[in-house]
Order: sequence, then structure tokens, then C-alpha cells
Amino acid sequence: MPTAGLSLFGFYVPDVAAQYLTNVCHTADTSPEALNTAWLAAQERLGAPQVKAGAPATMPLPAACQPYIAKLFAHPLMARFQADFGVCEVKLVEIRPILSIQPHVEREQCAGSHALEGATTQQLLERCLPLEGAPGQVKWEQERTGRGLLIRHPDFNLQTFGGAGVNTPEGALVAGPIIGVGAPWTQAMEMDGRMHLRNGYHRAVGLMEAGHTHMPCLTFKGHRSQLGVEPAFSAEVMQGNNPPTVGHFDSNKATEVQLRKGTKVIAINWTEFLVLEQD
Repeated sequence: MPTAGLSLFGFYVPDVAAQYLTNVCHTADTSPEALNTAWLAAQERLGAPQVKAGAPATMPLPAACQPYIAKLFAHPLMARFQADFGVCEVKLVEIRPILSIQPHVEREQCAGSHALEGATTQQLLERCLPLEGAPGQVKWEQERTGRGLLIRHPDFNLQTFGGAGVNTPEGALVAGPIIGVGAPWTQAMEMDGRMHLRNGYHRAVGLMEAGHTHMPCLTFKGHRSQLGVEPAFSAEVMQGNNPPTVGHFDSNKATEVQLRKGTKVIAINWTEFLVLEQD
């Protein structure tokens, strides 16, 4: 079943927008004429460039939040996170000007933050930088060849963390990747002098819709390879004078679409072969 979403496909060039509407969305009329009309309408809806795009205002958190921040930096995932991204800070970051590398959000997931209308900074911390991850068991199935496994999960943050091996009492070896959900925190990454939202899109949009102007984020400097995914939009668009921002997900600017549901899949395969000694 499709799910309602808000999309920024107006930032695409026409042929990419047509592919997006055909492959990512449920679109009733996929004729070239209809797709081009939809793209023109989406482009017009985006309106004027977002003020301060890529340069959101940031503020320190109130002193009363420091005990929570101390617990966050003692979290088991934080050591791995800082090893990957270096020094980071928690700041209140202005939501609308943060650059968006993501083309759409699901409305149902955004609505999960609407209940935080009028919430305190402490309550926003608990939503944006939780100390406990969402529960959920990772399920797997045998690949049809018998020489692999498929892991499927609705959370796109599911990822591999290297590999490990364990010897059984019988002398066998169980080996494979370590798989889990990455840090669930809202993350604003500065790259090339501009702030990009690396994680937390549904919370950002939901809080914006609930009337909040700022949200707590882990902030740090990084480079393109640390974004986690390739930006949905071209470098020319991202570095231009009118880049996509979280503020463009405002319902007056974004375009409503019906999104195809996606599932994160990790495939593990193994082979056996003999290596002969060389003369």
C-alpha cells in the first residue's frame, strides 16, 4: 500500500523527476505530458529560496539540560559515533534553513512529533536525542540458493558494523557481519560551509509543523562520504543559490505524493573454493 508523502521533486531536472514519479511514487498518469505538467507545478510550488539556506542559527542548550547531555555522551553508541565523525556538540539548530539531501518524507512519520507542540527543550531532547533506541528484532531468511541470508527491516538506519566470528563448543566457526540500527539521533553536519541534515527528517518536519523553530541536534563538521547516502539532488543544485532545505517541506511548498513503501535489505552471501599451492 502506498503512503502519503511530501516531496521536493521540483528540484530535479525534468527527466529525473519523471523517473522519480514513475518509480518511487504511485502516479496515476505516467504519460510524458502529465509528468512534465506535474514537474512544472511542483517547481512553481517551491517558491522563493529559503532565507539563510545552509546557514541556520544555532544556540546552546539551557544549563538545566546538561545532566541529560552527560548521559547522551556516555551512551554506548557515542564512542563509535565520535570515532566516525570526530568532535561533536549538541546545539539547538534552526530547522527551516538546514539543507535537505532527502527528496521526500512520509506524512505519517512526521505526525509522530505533532504531539510535541509547546514542548520544553528537555522534551525535545528526549525525542531528538533519545537514550534508548526503538525496540524491534532484526529478522532474517535463507537466500534461495542456500548460500546466503537476506535481512529485511523497515528502518533504513539498519546497517553493518564490520564483522565477527565465534567458535562453537563443537569446533565450528560462526562468522558474519554485525548488523544493527545506527545512532537514532538528529544530526546536522556542516560540509563545504553549509549545514546539512544527516538524520532526523521526519522529526524535523514534524516539529516544524508543530510550531517549533529549533530542534536539538548533534552538530559536527564532515565530508561528503560521511553523509551516509548520496544526496538526492545534484551538486549544482545543492551548491547553488536555491538549494533544497527542510523549510521546503512546508505543505505550502512541497508537493503531496503517494510513495511506494520501501524496506531496507542486507544480503549476505558466501562461497567455497579451493586454492592450490603454487610452484
